[in-house]
Amino acid sequence: MKKTKVSKRTRRPNRSMKILNGTITLIALLGFCLASLPLSGDIPLTEKQLIQKKIKRKQEKKNRHKTDPSASTPFSTGAISLVDFSGMEWFLNTNITFSTSSSASAAASDATFTTAVMATTSGGGLTSSTLNDAFDGYNTLALSFNGSTGIVRTGSSSYHIFNQNGPPALEYGNRQLVYNSQVMDGIRVSRKVFVPQDDSFCRWLNIFTNQDSVVRTFNVITSNNLGSDSNTRIFASSDGTLSAETSDYWVGTMQNYSGSTSPDPRIGHVLQGPEAPVGLLSADFSNGDDNPYWSYSLTLDPGETAIIMNFAVALASKAAVTAKCEALIVLPETTLQGMTAEEISRIVNFNIVEEPDAYRVTFIAGEHGSISGRTRQNVAENGSTRPVTAVPDTGYTFNGWSGGYTGWDNPLTISRVRSNLTIRADFTNMAPAVILATPLNNTAVFGTVVVRAHATDDSGIMDVVFSIDGSAVHSDTSPPYTFNWNTLTATDGPHLLRVLARDAAGTTATDEATVLVRNLVIALTGTRKQASAWIIRRDYAHLGIAVENPGPVAVSDYQVCRSENGAEFVVLSTISPSSLVNNNAEYLDRYIESGSRYTYKVTARDASGTIIRVSNAIEL
Repeated sequence: MKKTKVSKRTRRPNRSMKILNGTITLIALLGFCLASLPLSGDIPLTEKQLIQKKIKRKQEKKNRHKTDPSASTPFSTGAISLVDFSGMEWFLNTNITFSTSSSASAAASDATFTTAVMATTSGGGLTSSTLNDAFDGYNTLALSFNGSTGIVRTGSSSYHIFNQNGPPALEYGNRQLVYNSQVMDGIRVSRKVFVPQDDSFCRWLNIFTNQDSVVRTFNVITSNNLGSDSNTRIFASSDGTLSAETSDYWVGTMQNYSGSTSPDPRIGHVLQGPEAPVGLLSADFSNGDDNPYWSYSLTLDPGETAIIMNFAVALASKAAVTAKCEALIVLPETTLQGMTAEEISRIVNFNIVEEPDAYRVTFIAGEHGSISGRTRQNVAENGSTRPVTAVPDTGYTFNGWSGGYTGWDNPLTISRVRSNLTIRADFTNMAPAVILATPLNNTAVFGTVVVRAHATDDSGIMDVVFSIDGSAVHSDTSPPYTFNWNTLTATDGPHLLRVLARDAAGTTATDEATVLVRNLVIALTGTRKQASAWIIRRDYAHLGIAVENPGPVAVSDYQVCRSENGAEFVVLSTISPSSLVNNNAEYLDRYIESGSRYTYKVTARDASGTIIRVSNAIEL
C-alpha cells in the first residue's frame, strides 16, 4: 500500500487557547459551572505563566477524587485509577460535568508508574526512576458531521464531544468502565475503557450505532494532550520511520531527554491493525507538539453498529513500547478480555474476521525483539503455518518460543495445527563480552602484577569485578578495568583469577585464569655455638641464608635482623646480592649473651628501600 503523508486540514490552536481550556477545567473541578463560557481572543503568556499553569494542572490531578473500584457508591467528578501488569496506574475520567476538549468522559487524565522502574537513558543505559505525567488529557472522543478532522476545540460547532453523561458502571471484575451512551446527531455513542491485570495497556472501545433512518457518514476524532508538552518527540512507528502516516498501525512518542534522562513514560499509540476494514483517515503527530490527533471515517446503515478500538501503552523504554505495540496489533487473547462476541464482531479498525473451518495461529514478540513474517495466520486443520523468524533487538538474543509451542527452531513452522494458538518469541539480554587479558593462564607471576580485563556490551557495562581464589578484591565501573595485585601477600603456588562483567540489564559473563605465584624465597637456618679460647667460652650464632629468586625480582640488598629477648628487631648486617655464592650466604653473630634468647630474620629490599620479602624467623 502506498503511504501518503496526511495533510494538516485544520490550523493548530495557539498555546493561549490551550491554557484557557485548562483554566476552564480547573475552575469547573472547583465547583463552578462555566460550561457556557465563550472562548475568544488571544491571551499572551510569559514563560513564567506557562510554568505556573503547568504546576496548577499537576496539582489539579493530585486533588482529583479517586474511588475504590470495588466500592458500590457512585463516582464523583474526577478520576478512577486502575493499575496494569507493569505497575502503570491509569487515571480515567469518570463523571465529568463540564465542557472540556482533552479531559472529557472516559479520557485518561494521566498515567504514572506506582513504583520506581529501570528507565532507559539517552546513552542506552538504565536508571531508576518513577516515570509519571504521561498525559494531560488523552483519548477524548469527538464526532464530526461536516468533514472536520483537526484538533477538537471546546465550543466548536464542528465537533460533538463525548462528555457530561454521568458516572460509569463497572464490569469484568471491576477492570472495565462502562459509560452511559449519548446521541450525537442521530448516532448513539458509548464508550468502554479497560485496563488488564495480566497485560500492560489501556483499551478504549468507541461504539457507534446509527439510529437514523438513512445512511450516515461521519468522522471519529480523538483529542489528546500529552504530558511531554513541547518536548514531545516521535521515537518510532510501525513502518520504521519517525513520522506518522495513515498506513501506520502505531506511533511511539516520549518526552525528549533532558541531559541523559526523560521523566515521562514512553507512550505507544495503537491506532489500527493490519488489513483492517476501516483504516485511518488522518494521523497527526509532530515533534514539539503535545496535541496529536487521529481520525476515522465511518459510514453506517440504519441500525448498524461499528466499534473503533484503540490501545495506549506506557512503559519504561522505547524498546518495550515497540515490542508491546507490535504484539497488540495482532490482538493476542488478553486484548479482547471483557468483550462479548457481538462486540468483537463489530470492530472495524482491526481485522479479526476468521476464515471458516480454520484455526488462527498468532505469533507475537516479547520485549526486545520482533517477528519477521506473517504474524497472524489462518490455518486449516492439520495444516502448517508459513515460516516466521524471531529477530532480537541489538544487544539481545533469541531465547526460544513459549505459549502454544515451546522450542528453539528459528525460523519456525508449526505443522498439524489442530487448535487456535498464540506463540511468543522470547528474548534475553545478550551477555557482555569479557576477557581476562593479563596475566595469561598457566603463567608464573611474582611481585606486583597488573591484572587487566576488557569488557564490552551493547547496553553498557555496569561494573567489572575481580576476584582471587573466589574472594572479590577489586571492582571498576568504567574502563580501564585493571588493578595491581601484590603477589607477596599470597602464598607461593597456584591461584585462580576471575573477572566478572555485568551489563546494564544485570546479565553477567566471566573469564578466568590460573596462575602460579613464584616469588623470591629466603630460607634462614641457624645454630647456636660456643667458641673457646683457653678457659674463656663465648656463645655465637651461625646463620645460613638460602635465596631462591625464580623471576627477575630486583633485590638491592638483604638485611640480617635480630631481636634480643623479644625486643625490637635491629639490623646486624647488610649483604649485597653479588656476595651470594650459588644463592647462599653465611653470617656469624659473635656477640650474644649466654643467658639471652635471640630471634633472627632476613629481609630483602628493593632500590627504594622497600622490604619486598621476609624470610622465616628462627629462635636461638
